[in-house]
Amino acid sequence: MEGRRYSKIVLMLVFGLSSFTGCRNLHPKQNNLLNSSNSSITNSAAPAPNVAMEDPRDKKPVSPETLLIYADQKVNAAKSQSPPRTPLEQESLLNDARIMYQNVLKQYPKNVGAYRGLANVYFENRDTEKGLEICQKGLKIDKTDTGLWLIQAKIQSRLQHNYPAALDSVRQLVQLKPEDKSFQRHLGRTLVSAGHIDEGYQILRKSCSDVQARQEIGTILFSQNRFEEAKQQFSTVLQNEPQNSYALDMIVAIDNRNNPSALSPTNTINDNNIQQTGYQSFSTNNGN
Repeated sequence: MEGRRYSKIVLMLVFGLSSFTGCRNLHPKQNNLLNSSNSSITNSAAPAPNVAMEDPRDKKPVSPETLLIYADQKVNAAKSQSPPRTPLEQESLLNDARIMYQNVLKQYPKNVGAYRGLANVYFENRDTEKGLEICQKGLKIDKTDTGLWLIQAKIQSRLQHNYPAALDSVRQLVQLKPEDKSFQRHLGRTLVSAGHIDEGYQILRKSCSDVQARQEIGTILFSQNRFEEAKQQFSTVLQNEPQNSYALDMIVAIDNRNNPSALSPTNTINDNNIQQTGYQSFSTNNGN
């Protein structure tokens, strides 16, 4: 009995010891698996890193100023000539800008910048009625906003051809900022468009040279189909500058207006030249 019990103890010790040391003789893949499981257990016991969770309450709405910047960029992109936009691209960009301006006004009904931008979008879309309506709403909030007076004058002059009304709007601009030469030029152009050529010339001369003033007057008269009066202005320019290419091209265009095939690409008058009749630049910032 003692011998049998002793043999049993020896066998238990042998098998127990082999099972303890047997892990060292495992296949390499089994060792890797064991090691990975041990490491995972060790890692699971380690404290989790301190990751900052985003609180939904920390998300702030986009400010009206930021929305206005985005909308202004859309308008500028629609008007960009580098690269020029297709009509569909222009329509899409202006529509995006319109929605942004309107969203600002829903939250901030007295935001004059949004009125200014929205009126400009309607001007670009040649929507006279809505453009003037928005200008009037904005001016009821701030009668001193030169940007709104300017866009209103553009609509009245270039879309309505209502020059007396445009003249009233531009006079408001000059009254608000008499030192601004660009507003003086707007006044001079509008006076010419309204038929007050001499008075318009005198105003233009305050902010530009004789040649520049006569070129602007001639271009306005050309756009109104007052060709002989326009030719007189360009002929006066050539008396001072015989090689003035713009005046030469305009006279060729006037002389050949009934024969477009006689015009060469260098003296064809395009829409950019004609647009000098109105107001060349506009920003939704206050003023020009």
